[in-house]
Amino acid sequence: MLRKCLILAARVDSVLLEDWVKYELNGYPKDVDVPDYRSLQLTFKGHFSGPMGAHIKNAPIAPHVIKQIVGDDSFSRFLARQPITTIADTEKARNSGVLYVNFDNLALFVGRRVYSGYSAVQVWGEVPSMSVIGIIEAVKSRVLELTLALEKKYPNAGEVGGMDERDQKVRNAIQAIFNNSIYGNVGFVGNASHSTVNVQIETGNIRSLTKHFEENGINKDDLTELEAALNSEPQIGKDKKFGPNVTAWIGRMVQKSASGAWDVGVGASGSILATALLQYYGFN
Repeated sequence: MLRKCLILAARVDSVLLEDWVKYELNGYPKDVDVPDYRSLQLTFKGHFSGPMGAHIKNAPIAPHVIKQIVGDDSFSRFLARQPITTIADTEKARNSGVLYVNFDNLALFVGRRVYSGYSAVQVWGEVPSMSVIGIIEAVKSRVLELTLALEKKYPNAGEVGGMDERDQKVRNAIQAIFNNSIYGNVGFVGNASHSTVNVQIETGNIRSLTKHFEENGINKDDLTELEAALNSEPQIGKDKKFGPNVTAWIGRMVQKSASGAWDVGVGASGSILATALLQYYGFN
């Protein structure tokens, strides 16, 4: 199924679709953000030793203790970067209950902070096995959504000549459908700093920005309006707040998304715009 998506990505020259498929097939590198369906909640447990040979085994560790030690909320999330082909949806996997993530050195820092008089000997994280298996279903659902959206837009796409992948308008439309189907329902809402899409916009380069937006289905008239807004507001402050002209342009694009004039879901549209615009202004 994913290999067929890879063929489609090559035909319509979609870098985002191609990257997503390759990451799913081969695994996500450490410098690439994983989609939200691959970010899984960890629970922490440990073995503790006390006086006179006393022990507490498989004892839960409160999340706030780990947060105080590590100083990072994201530490409680397990990022499943492995290739989807290595995730086994078998009866044995379903019955295993949990998967273990070992943290060898964490026991030293936990020490006696959890149970009075008891020192941590071993600390690990647990992820429900069904959460990992759920990655397979998440990918299937997104490919199905992509397929149905394509069929709705191009009913004859499966027939010879039913869809001209060389047509730039067709490519833009498919790119927009992809963004909405794959990322639109995966936490891709309004928070550019946590976007799952890898966007590379050169700071201050309007052509780099407009090319990216054109690939996401934004028409030339809207891009001309954006250029005028950016020329009038070439910089923003450290608060990352856009100027009134750029803000107004974003609002118009979100309205177009809501009305169907721009073929991207409302949830995805705001973040697609904000992510790229912040990079244009030099915030990565």
